[in-house]
Amino acid sequence: MELRFSKYQRTGNDFILMDNRSQNISLSPEQIKKLCDRRFGIGADGLMLLMEGCLVTGQMFDADGPADAAKKAAAALIDAYVAKESAYLRDAD
Repeated sequence: MELRFSKYQRTGNDFILMDNRSQNISLSPEQIKKLCDRRFGIGADGLMLLMEGCLVTGQMFDADGPADAAKKAAAALIDAYVAKESAYLRDAD
């Protein structure tokens, strides 16, 4: 399986960000933990899946499972990713 991702950091936390607006990414808790592993995976404090909806939202996973911690940092990183992508699309036109 090939997964495209970006890696962002904010306030001392780093996250793997995957664009899942096409809803084709489905990861088990074990797969998320392996991706976040700093020695054998990508390495991160958590993983965020960008989702499509009325507003662009994200689903945040801690390396150990669903997380409530670091939601503000995760939301800011999703905003930064969407703003960067929007600017890229505007420049491409």
